[in-house]
Amino acid sequence: MIKSKSFTLVEMIIVVAIIATLSVISVPYYKNHALRVKSFAAQKYIMLIRDTIESYTIINTEYPENLTYLTQGEPQLIPYVPCTTEGTQGNYKGYRYRCQEITGGSYQISSSPLTKNDGSFCWRIRTGGHIQKKDYNTKNGNCNGPWISP
Repeated sequence: MIKSKSFTLVEMIIVVAIIATLSVISVPYYKNHALRVKSFAAQKYIMLIRDTIESYTIINTEYPENLTYLTQGEPQLIPYVPCTTEGTQGNYKGYRYRCQEITGGSYQISSSPLTKNDGSFCWRIRTGGHIQKKDYNTKNGNCNGPWISP
């Protein structure tokens, strides 16, 4: 009698079932992890804008009148700012940034995901470097709840 060196149908079904189970467990975890990575990348970017504003203030002994000063002149402090003056907004890497208050003495900039696949938090910086976050509601596309420190 010749012995076959192949897999039986039962063995193949078991292997496919194991792979399917691992996929069901890992895919939601990966999606959640990807959202968190995007959210924290937005946090780091808004912190970079904050640090750039504060650096400008140290160099020039006053807050900028608008954020175009950060991307122009010598030294160029940051290559790109999505919003530059009060009331403007712009998109950058999956987030919408809004300049809600930019005056010679204060600033407030917020960011929120463009879609439910771009992040899970909204971020805000204010004069003095305070950063705060809100949860992003993927069902209605809004930032809900109070602003809290991360």
